[in-house]
Amino acid sequence: MVLSLLEKKITDSYSNAEYLIELLRRIDLEKTINVAISKIEDALKTNDSNTIISISGIVLSSINSKLTSLKSDNDKKSIEYLLADIFQDYLNSIAQLQNGQEILAQINENLKNTCDLHGFDHSAMVKIFNIEKHIVLLPKSKTNKRLYYKWNGQLEELDELARDIYDKKWIYSVKEFKRLFKPIVGSLQIRCNQNKKDELLLLFHVLKEYCLIQPKGKNNSGHFAPFVTYAIDNEEKFLFEKAINKHHEKMKRKLSEYNVLKGRIESIVDQNADKTIRQLRDNGHCPQRKRLITG
Repeated sequence: MVLSLLEKKITDSYSNAEYLIELLRRIDLEKTINVAISKIEDALKTNDSNTIISISGIVLSSINSKLTSLKSDNDKKSIEYLLADIFQDYLNSIAQLQNGQEILAQINENLKNTCDLHGFDHSAMVKIFNIEKHIVLLPKSKTNKRLYYKWNGQLEELDELARDIYDKKWIYSVKEFKRLFKPIVGSLQIRCNQNKKDELLLLFHVLKEYCLIQPKGKNNSGHFAPFVTYAIDNEEKFLFEKAINKHHEKMKRKLSEYNVLKGRIESIVDQNADKTIRQLRDNGHCPQRKRLITG
């Protein structure tokens, strides 16, 4: 059976693809999104900015009219996160056009007018489309060297790690997380679970200790910097608003809790990247596991 464009995007990116596709079909939104992304892709090929701008309001109206039929907040969030994920790719593509920032600004204005006309919640629209933050975070030029990580392991290990922490509900998108491990094109937001921010912080600390990552990019300021730059919470706020190293030091003050949590993170990394870790250590490229902090 030939998959639709939307089905393929979902199947390629999410471990719970069947649930997400069923959810879209339940509220009769699959066809609408398929048509929308098909028209957007055609418009991008021909640089038809008018179609790109005009379709945004139509898509928003269709989404909001369908979401009202969902009773479960979890189902609504799933749809919102999914659509934010899907449309983020197209926002990235629009951002790289010669007049990309102007188009994004017009899309944003069109969406605001649609909200005013139909009485939609503008803040909910922002959650789905992320237009305003995308404009703010738009790089000044394509040559801008933005922060990212070089992954020293095998790509399938990174994939397994990303899916593992997605299943643990630390992050809301495998695709967003994996974009952090290659040069950043366009804007990037990594939506994270606020309640798992300490786990995520220690994850990158352990990945650095195990020599699995190397921070890259202009004005790099440490192994936390790339993740902290793009990590946001459910409310569209940066996950870490204060100095990240101070937050890490504060965690260490509760040594027993810190050591237990760090041990859990090490186990997760070991399970997902064991082959590369052993190879790096055998070749002398990375030290043996560091002893846990003691009081």
